[in-house]
Amino acid sequence: MVTARRTHKPKSVTSRPKTTLAAALDAGADHRDRDIQDKIRLCAYRLYERRGCEHGNDINDWLRAEREVLSETARINQQP
Repeated sequence: MVTARRTHKPKSVTSRPKTTLAAALDAGADHRDRDIQDKIRLCAYRLYERRGCEHGNDINDWLRAEREVLSETARINQQP
């Protein structure tokens, strides 16, 4: 049995990504999300350090940091 050879290039090679307004807005949202994640990560690490670098409470540190950072972000966004 003979199979036909592929004569066209894969779509990823022939087509260019299309930049739309929605994609640009999503990229901005991704950037904000990364900034918030970085703030949460830093806050959680500081909580860990304040506890004397005691292991075993990473989830609690992360959740507390998340609450603090998100409440701070909401407070900033509400200011006129």
